[in-house]
Amino acid sequence: MAKRRRFAAAFKAPAVLAAVREGKTVQQIAAQPGVHANQVGQ
Repeated sequence: MAKRRRFAAAFKAPAVLAAVREGKTVQQIAAQPGVHANQVGQ
């Protein structure tokens, strides 16, 4: 089985700030770091 990917807080912080500050959709925010949209919403 593949191991579960874990993301550091330094990796997550820019995505969270983009979600709060800018009027982007979840898909647009997820596309930038290359993660699935469900991971951004959690």
